[in-house]
Amino acid sequence: HLTCTTYVLGNIRFWSFNRTYSFPGGKRDRSDPDLLATCLRETQEEIGVDQTRIEIVGAMPPVPNKDGNMKVYPFVGVLDHGQSFALHQLKTNDAELTSLFTLPLAQLTDPSNYSLVKFRQTPFKIPEFKTPEEVVQPIWGLTAFILDRVLRVITRPTKSS
Repeated sequence: HLTCTTYVLGNIRFWSFNRTYSFPGGKRDRSDPDLLATCLRETQEEIGVDQTRIEIVGAMPPVPNKDGNMKVYPFVGVLDHGQSFALHQLKTNDAELTSLFTLPLAQLTDPSNYSLVKFRQTPFKIPEFKTPEEVVQPIWGLTAFILDRVLRVITRPTKSS
């Protein structure tokens, strides 16, 4: 069951002068025992959230990047077990990202904020999510693809619904 007080957390990075939205994450270090440990470590490094504050609720299937030379292994977690938190209390790593934002699930699941757009000069279409003006541009690319998969799982009706 989703409420408008449930949010998705993302961050904004600049890659080659390109504003890019993403979720916390990064490459696995040799010291990481598994990919979940990588996810939790990167989240702490990028936005200052201690792993004890995150309840992992699932792992999504790996997602290849557009070139097929890398896979992203997304994990879904709940911060502070669904209690409210203040975004300004998180400690962002300025070397890793430029800003942090949340978007309500109600906005992300609103069909008027979702579209499929043509990917470059291919016949393929990929998801894109409209964002409020203060976020500036739509969520697109690999981040939108992962977000779309997650939203399809968490908004899927259950037998008791």
